[in-house]
Amino acid sequence: MSLPITDTRSQFRPLCNEIVALLRALRADDWERQTLARQWHVRHVVAHLCDTALRRLSFHRDRYRPPSAPHGTSERDLTIFVNDLNATWIHVAERFSPRVLTDWYVTPSPGDATLIIEVTGPASGLWTLRPVGQGWDIDEGGTPAPAATISMADETAWRLLFNALAPDEARSQIALRGDMDLARPFLNARAVIV
Repeated sequence: MSLPITDTRSQFRPLCNEIVALLRALRADDWERQTLARQWHVRHVVAHLCDTALRRLSFHRDRYRPPSAPHGTSERDLTIFVNDLNATWIHVAERFSPRVLTDWYVTPSPGDATLIIEVTGPASGLWTLRPVGQGWDIDEGGTPAPAATISMADETAWRLLFNALAPDEARSQIALRGDMDLARPFLNARAVIV
């Protein structure tokens, strides 16, 4: 009997946010501290997290399969293959600053193109949108280092989404920050209220 599939993605988002907050708080010498994986310092662990996230993004979003594969089928062959992948990336990542590693980890982490929508006023709220397949996943609350932020008053949000706000008027009442290519389409968003 097979077990039901449990979607755990929502459990990782808060963890990733905590990791980013921790990384941004580290001092320069903290990045060189030894970890329980004796040959790896903190910077190596972060590089490994980046590598995993980038490979996952390449595979799932772009359907890219790397040309290399284990040379055999034994457990030892797989272990050698994985260790080589890790060592190669860790070596390359020695060239990058802690900030670059942190920013890389933020970017492909769950919600590689996060968009924050902030509404102020009596009906205020804060939401994070993340691309998922051909659509978007929305969560209440913010996230560190979003790709773009959209801020507006609740009256503006209601008028925009009800199609009662001209595009020129919307542009003057809504603050867009960050990746404009990601944020700008929101100006054309509409909702049906039943």
